[in-house]
Amino acid sequence: ELSYFRDLEAVEPWNKNTAYGSLFQAGIEGFIKTKELRGHSKFIQNEFERQIASHGEAIDDILWWSSLAEKQGRIFIQHYEKELAEFNFTNSEARHSVNITLPSGREIKLNGYIDGENADSFMENKCRAEWNPERIANEIDLNLQFNYYCLIWYAEKNSLPKTVWY
Repeated sequence: ELSYFRDLEAVEPWNKNTAYGSLFQAGIEGFIKTKELRGHSKFIQNEFERQIASHGEAIDDILWWSSLAEKQGRIFIQHYEKELAEFNFTNSEARHSVNITLPSGREIKLNGYIDGENADSFMENKCRAEWNPERIANEIDLNLQFNYYCLIWYAEKNSLPKTVWY
């Protein structure tokens, strides 16, 4: 019997660290898909509503963090407006699924959602407390998610991406 599961709290309630990243990424996804700041705001609003539906007890926190995601997302879009237009990321949060054969002969399936992409490049957004481009550049080849997405990209296109925004 599974009665011991009843009346227990969620292992992890609403968490600002993961929730803020979801709010921020929703805004970037909205901008990539619509090419408009209005799309950025609408996707954040949709994510805000999703979080409220799941964690209504944290409404004040969700409201504060969604407001921050809105402001910082707009700053990001305005700061990188020229580069975003140049790279013309046209796809966001598209599902990728590839089968890989390991040296042992075993086959595995890799699934992932890349934050933004075009024909020869992809972007992966990370929310960081400390922004240090030199450190990111020095550590990127050790980043599991970066390597995972490069492997998916290579399996699909038989080449590595020309550019990775991280």
